[in-house]
Amino acid sequence: MNHGVTFRLQRRGLDVGTADVVFLITRNREKLGTLLVSKGHIEWIPRSKKHRRRMRWEKFDEVMREIGRRMPKSQFQKKRVLAGRNPKRRRRRT
Repeated sequence: MNHGVTFRLQRRGLDVGTADVVFLITRNREKLGTLLVSKGHIEWIPRSKKHRRRMRWEKFDEVMREIGRRMPKSQFQKKRVLAGRNPKRRRRRT
């Protein structure tokens, strides 16, 4: 399975404010759905587009703590290092 994620900002800058950040989620080049991230909630729109699923951030936190797979922080940090985003690494002065 090959998953893909693309996103679009409604406004300039990274502060979400009142505009949603839109993520298009695909698997094997087929659309699974659209994830809308906003200040107060997240919404999932499946590819059928018949109904949206909305969840407040507090509920999302609760659900992820209950059913989300636990991942040690060390694995997350290793992935960041592999991606070249190690915050502890010092830059050399030239």
